[in-house]
Amino acid sequence: MNRNLLPISLAFLCACGAAEDPSQPTSTAELERPTEVEMVAAMEAHYTSAILAHDALIQGKLDGFRARMTELDGHALPAEAPDSWKPFDVQLHAGAARASDAADLGTAASTMAAVALACGACHQSTVGGPVYPAPPPGKNAGNTRAEMRKHERAALLLWDGVTGPSEYGWRQGAEGMAATRIFGDAEAPAGTDPSLVEREAALRDLGEEAKTAVSLTDRAALYGQLLTTCGDCHQAVGVEFSQ
Repeated sequence: MNRNLLPISLAFLCACGAAEDPSQPTSTAELERPTEVEMVAAMEAHYTSAILAHDALIQGKLDGFRARMTELDGHALPAEAPDSWKPFDVQLHAGAARASDAADLGTAASTMAAVALACGACHQSTVGGPVYPAPPPGKNAGNTRAEMRKHERAALLLWDGVTGPSEYGWRQGAEGMAATRIFGDAEAPAGTDPSLVEREAALRDLGEEAKTAVSLTDRAALYGQLLTTCGDCHQAVGVEFSQ
């Protein structure tokens, strides 16, 4: 699920505001503020650690998740970052710090949801943040690999919905998650572990619940539940992800 960071970096750069007019005088306070490049670099460092922690969690790798969240907790904003960012940065670090004590996927997912909520709430409050490129649609529905791609796309859109925050991403992701059919429309293939079918049904239920979730807090909590189910399922079947 790791994203190409360049489009997101450019989006953060645009969100920070237009370039200063060189014809206007520059005050001492303005000179002390971090440059747009410094602010983008800080946000990209946050994002890189957060998305790698997220990817580790989806794979059910708690050690990797805790390591990346510790890395995230070590990132600081530029000294002169806008005051409007700081309360959300405190929330982000509080969520990341709790990850060191996460002993199971459910607890880990709740800390990831707290971090995602802090990101989304900050972007919503400051009218800034990333503009994610839309993930490509799944194709050739009907086989397990293609259906898994559609499911992955739905999860990406839900992540965008929380961290953007993106209303389009959340709505599209909820629809896609509610339609998850990795093991078939009616009956799973012979020999399929019944517990996997139950997990898939749980994903569909989360998708249906997501359709009615309005607040960012509720959406973040649902996304945390989704991460728990995904990580548990991938761990159960021994899925290995490409880096």
